Amino acid sequence: MTRKLDGNYIVSNTVTDTQISSAVTNRANSAANTVRVSGNSASTLDSVSLNFVNTASINVEVTVGVSGNANVALSANTSNPAALGPQGPQGVAGTAGPQGVQGSQGDTGSTGPTGPQGVQGSQGDTGSTGPTGPTGPTGSQGVQGSQGSTGPTGPQGVQGATGGGGAGGFSKSFFPI
Repeated sequence: MTRKLDGNYIVSNTVTDTQISSAVTNRANSAANTVRVSGNSASTLDSVSLNFVNTASINVEVTVGVSGNANVALSANTSNPAALGPQGPQGVAGTAGPQGVQGSQGDTGSTGPTGPQGVQGSQGDTGSTGPTGPTGPTGSQGVQGSQGSTGPTGPQGVQGATGGGGAGGFSKSFFPI
């Protein structure tokens, strides 16, 4: 009979479930406290348990991870700024990245309100006199006016001179009737 146990095969024709259980327990017990811990690749402790401890400037949080792993989170303790030390100098600015692509044209905004009427400007200078235009054509003859009223009678003229003596006349007897 062949059974697989943690990647190892136990081969036996006469192994019982009790013997398998005992083998598993022994293997688990022999694995306890076999963690090896090193600090900065220098000091090493073998067969120990791990205990993460908060400090004045660092908080530690251990949570259950996946596949039997433990998640360890370290964060700065901002409740004690004195323990954090002073702010370090700012690093050198990096080079500017390339220009990004231009975005699409936005919609036209609505028309704003009309502004108030401005003040009237001052009177401009008088322009120069232009040249005299040409003489127009002579107009047509007007209509004759109506006869005026008769004027008043003038004063009587002076008596004229007496005329000279006339020639002798004829008698009727010379003319037959």
